[in-house]
Amino acid sequence: MEHRIKEMMEQIEVPDGLREELLKIPDQGTDMENKRKWTSIGRIGKAVAVILGIAAIGSGTVFAASKMLGIRDFAQTLPEEAEPYINTEVAVSDVMQNNLAEEPDVTSDLVSFRVKETVADTSNCLVVIEATLQDPEHYLMLWGADEYPYLAESENFPASNLYEDAMQGESLADYADRMNKEILGVYVDTARDAKLNPMGDYAVDSLDYRQEDASHAAFYLNCSTFQMNSDRIVSEEPILYITNVVRTYTIDGNSYTSEECMNETITVNLENVAVSEETAVYAFPDEAEMRVEDSSVLVKNVRITNTELETKYTMDVVNEDPEVGNMIGWSLIHDDGSFCLPGTTGMGSAGVPDDQGAFRIKGSVQKMELPDHVNVWFSDPYTGEQYIIWNIPLTEEE
Repeated sequence: MEHRIKEMMEQIEVPDGLREELLKIPDQGTDMENKRKWTSIGRIGKAVAVILGIAAIGSGTVFAASKMLGIRDFAQTLPEEAEPYINTEVAVSDVMQNNLAEEPDVTSDLVSFRVKETVADTSNCLVVIEATLQDPEHYLMLWGADEYPYLAESENFPASNLYEDAMQGESLADYADRMNKEILGVYVDTARDAKLNPMGDYAVDSLDYRQEDASHAAFYLNCSTFQMNSDRIVSEEPILYITNVVRTYTIDGNSYTSEECMNETITVNLENVAVSEETAVYAFPDEAEMRVEDSSVLVKNVRITNTELETKYTMDVVNEDPEVGNMIGWSLIHDDGSFCLPGTTGMGSAGVPDDQGAFRIKGSVQKMELPDHVNVWFSDPYTGEQYIIWNIPLTEEE
């Protein structure tokens, strides 16, 4: 995952210090010459969401939207089979204001939010939320609700990236001051709340943001939403909790202060969930053939599941050296050595190793027919070494 984040970072300009803060590559140390270190990968966090937001704001796009964005504008790899499951009429069953103790007045009508579209299978939900600025004459609506390291950056993040009437070299803060407008930071996330039980804790796996015009923005969320019961059936009424946040920003030179003016959690009852699945398991009869070359990493099996949204895969892995964690790069590859293209729900994740060093890798690729064998590519992010386990045969179908 980190090598893909690095590729994104190479394509955008980032203020001094922010690149290192986002990547935070562990120091390899002097013993790296003698021993490969594998450290933990978690799910895609808010740091990656920040990268996506920076890429959106720094992309040089000027407001010119001709229509409001939907799921297919973001998830362009979504197969045709998913079309019947895209819900364009999404009902919100409850709205709860989250009143923080230090911010007693957190209600505001400055920005309105609408869940525009959803599409879901038994493990993932893709959501597009439209944010509408109610008073564009006095406010600017921008990405973010926590940090704005680029507001005063005129070189890396000029206001002209977003506004045609911005002056050459003008920062977003200077532009807002000249236009006599206040900046609103908007942010969307899935809620972590006790109400999630018994479905389990979940959060956004990835998040994208695009400013459609001066008054509208679209948030695209990929959420791990469901847990199946023993019969592999989701809840009759799967529920998604989404938190919408708005902050006002006051700029003073290179510093700013912010005040939260909206923090609400909405409850969405998801309908028309795609539940059809077909699964195949791949493994060699001889466990030794599933070892990643001469490393301490052993792949127990590869499981591939097709849904209407994509082809998902999981790999049960054991690192026999309990001190080194699970930091590896991985991908399914075709017989010609080319990488399988990523699926709709993103880059994937690796679980935390248990006390035996066992963990599970999850990912997705664009939908394909279940093959009679799979090939898996691995890499060591520290040494650059690459390995491939070829022709892992099909052992069973479910």
